[in-house]
Amino acid sequence: MIYDKPSLTFDEQAELLLSRGLIAEKSELIDLLRVVNYYRFSGYLYTFRDFRFETGFFLSNTKLTDVLKIYEFDKELRFLLFEGLKRIEICFKTKLAYHFSQKYGAFGYIEKDNFPNISKKQHADFLRESSNQTRRSKEYFVKRFFDKYGDSHYVLPIWMLVEILSFGTVGHVFEGLENSLKKEISACFEVEHGVLISWIKCLCYIRNLCAHHSRVWNRVLAIKPKIPKKRKTDEWKDVKNNKIFCVILIIISMLKSLNLSEDWVEKVGRLFEENEEMLKKMGFPEKWKIYFR
Repeated sequence: MIYDKPSLTFDEQAELLLSRGLIAEKSELIDLLRVVNYYRFSGYLYTFRDFRFETGFFLSNTKLTDVLKIYEFDKELRFLLFEGLKRIEICFKTKLAYHFSQKYGAFGYIEKDNFPNISKKQHADFLRESSNQTRRSKEYFVKRFFDKYGDSHYVLPIWMLVEILSFGTVGHVFEGLENSLKKEISACFEVEHGVLISWIKCLCYIRNLCAHHSRVWNRVLAIKPKIPKKRKTDEWKDVKNNKIFCVILIIISMLKSLNLSEDWVEKVGRLFEENEEMLKKMGFPEKWKIYFR
């Protein structure tokens, strides 16, 4: 099938939306479309579509102001998610570098034997990625290390390396460790290591969505985290692992285990209180406020 949709001017884009039932001042709509790509904006309009029609008509009384409220809520949510994820990423890298180096030393990651849960190819890929990131890095500490120790070492100590590797790459490193070391690191987050692996994969996915300004508020998760089976409380009871509420609960759980949660939980809880009409599509339970106390 050939894609034959024409490129529309901003005026034509606005006319198309108005003809489908969006209530807005045309000039205001054009101003918006000049700075927010039509295709991006249409993702927020989707929830207002009247699916009795195949041509994209909107439900009656669909106002631009209502769509913009969701757009702004999603933007604020991404900002807060990114803030919480940043704290977790920094701490996860810290824990992994510390526990790994205590057992294997600064350069132990060079040895495949220290990664029994990945293949030789995966380990070689990791070393290649580490080398590439080290070579590309503009960090002063990288240059300083090789200026001083480059006559004896061609790779960084692991506590430096994790600072230039992506969250996802460090997650793959964790997955390749022997189980006893994974358990040691997972204990810092008060969760079983198999669950933590799935959490890190999901959080990396969410982090990338936030970094690329993608819509998150009503997203069905493409990478689903595991739900802990054994808990002292029933906080995970009936939590669905395909909605953003599960991600928020994971962030709360991990931040609490690190004593880093109080201000983040307060800020995100306040956002949800001010926008309760948004929460249903995010998988929030009826008594959601108990998680933010």
